Amino acid sequence: MIHVRLQPEPERFDALVRQPGRRALAANVEHLPPYWRECLDDLRRSYRSICAYLSVIVPPGTGAGSVDHLAPKSKRREPSPHGSCTTRRTWRDG
Repeated sequence: MIHVRLQPEPERFDALVRQPGRRALAANVEHLPPYWRECLDDLRRSYRSICAYLSVIVPPGTGAGSVDHLAPKSKRREPSPHGSCTTRRTWRDG
C-alpha cells in the first residue's frame, strides 16, 4: 500500500472553492454548485495521481476524477470551523 500524506490545499483553493462555497452557503442555495471541480487538476498533481481512497497510483486518463465529501453535504452545510476541507481526492473507473 502507498502511504498518502496530506498535502497543502491548492494555491487557488480559497478563490475558486472556499469563497464561492461560503457565498453559496450564505445564500442558502438548495443544491451546492460543484466548486471542487475547479481544483481537481491541482489535487491530482499535488498527490502525484495517488488515489487517497485506495492508496494506489491511477495514471492520468484513467477513470474520472472526483472529490469525496467525508462529511455529507446533505447533513453538514456550514463551513468547517478550521477553514479546512473534509474531503479526499479520488479517481474512479469510467
